[in-house]
Amino acid sequence: MRRTYLLNVLVAVLLVVGLLAPSTAIASSSTTINLWIGNAFMSVNGVKQQIDTQGTIPVIVAGRTLVPIRAIIEAFGGSAAWEASTRKATVMLGKDSLDLWIDKPQASLNGTALAIDSANPAVVPVITNGRTMLPLRFVTESLGIDVQYADATKMITLMLTPQGPPAPTKPEPPTSLVVTADKYLSIMLTWNEPMSSTSKIVSYNVYRTTTPETVGGTSSPWEYDATSPVCFFDDLPTAGMVVNPGDDAFKKIFYYCVTAVNATSLESIPSNVASATPRGLDDYSGAAEELETALGNP
Repeated sequence: MRRTYLLNVLVAVLLVVGLLAPSTAIASSSTTINLWIGNAFMSVNGVKQQIDTQGTIPVIVAGRTLVPIRAIIEAFGGSAAWEASTRKATVMLGKDSLDLWIDKPQASLNGTALAIDSANPAVVPVITNGRTMLPLRFVTESLGIDVQYADATKMITLMLTPQGPPAPTKPEPPTSLVVTADKYLSIMLTWNEPMSSTSKIVSYNVYRTTTPETVGGTSSPWEYDATSPVCFFDDLPTAGMVVNPGDDAFKKIFYYCVTAVNATSLESIPSNVASATPRGLDDYSGAAEELETALGNP
């Protein structure tokens, strides 16, 4: 019985906390609100409702529309708070927080000071009949809400279309590719990792061709993938040439470039192009040649 009682108490506490916690999530679909100057009702996605229970209406003061903001911002998935000691209103939507003070022409958006209307310092938040009235266009546009006004009908249209995650972008290319002859018929490639990237680099594609103009292009197929900025080629092609130990075919120059691939499988543009001539038998001294031969490298 005691366990059941404690569980019920915990559930009740969580429900109360959930009700008291301010909402910071933006509505998941597009929201359109229509208001009219002098009209105590508004339309939220076509559904008529009161702006507040006191029948407060949007009014024009100093050439700007002032409204009680709470119901409007809550319809967009935000929240509003009032601090009586400093006469500060805070309007929150998503990750943005906007502070305004009664009778002050300055506001603060995410800690950055802003003029409510640089051309008209008379535009300030006011209290009318016990209701806090805020400059509608300034508040909503500061929070990313589109505002349209039809003078003929005195109708204000507010629209918010939630933005999805940013489109993935290609990573920056590797830099400073260097190709050097390693041991017999072996090439070593090294490069610097991209300076910056929107996501983690998970691999590198190495391209090789016999002409510098085509490396990295459609005629230069992918040859190798690497997970760190270094790789070796121990199986160099000979471009169809007859090859014997010491043959000049081993002196064929190949050109290389490297691209970076990020976690979303997007590939960067190619790095710089670099080339090198592999080492053949004639690059070795007699003793080194004997050692390579003993190791199975003819």
